[in-house]
Amino acid sequence: MLCFFGGLNLSADESLLTGESVSVHKNPADKIDLASRKPRGDGLPFLYSGTLIVQGQAVAEVIETGIGTELEKIGKALTKIKEEPTCCAKGDGKVVRTFFIVAIVLCFIVVIIYGTTRYEIIDGVARHSWKQAILLGITLAMAILPEEFSCGSERFSWHSGHGEFQKTRF
Repeated sequence: MLCFFGGLNLSADESLLTGESVSVHKNPADKIDLASRKPRGDGLPFLYSGTLIVQGQAVAEVIETGIGTELEKIGKALTKIKEEPTCCAKGDGKVVRTFFIVAIVLCFIVVIIYGTTRYEIIDGVARHSWKQAILLGITLAMAILPEEFSCGSERFSWHSGHGEFQKTRF
């Protein structure tokens, strides 16, 4: 963070910190008052890391760097956010688990039935064809499972009353 002590017609874009789309005018400070150092808009003498000077000239003094900057405080706050699975993701997890169980059960059934009922003749001796049975079971299991179960945070449904798609959040 810098404290603006002198210059001409200084404006800074603080949208990265505040979300405001309009640049703010900066007034020079006579002394440093750290109590009012939060990014709050027009008239303050502080220049922040992550902001862009869009107009004017300035002479400023560095007050804080690294951990003390507002940008670092935002970064720390973002790391504390814990993402929880959405209802949609939980529902998809149940569907995937169900498909997986069905695929494994059918795989074992196919392997057992095919392996016990099919024979291959090797050197004049009839043997169960377990190798082919296992390959067939794995192929069936892979065919049952879809390539991907995609679920975004939004799904679209056809709204029949208006004849258009309606976005639904889960």
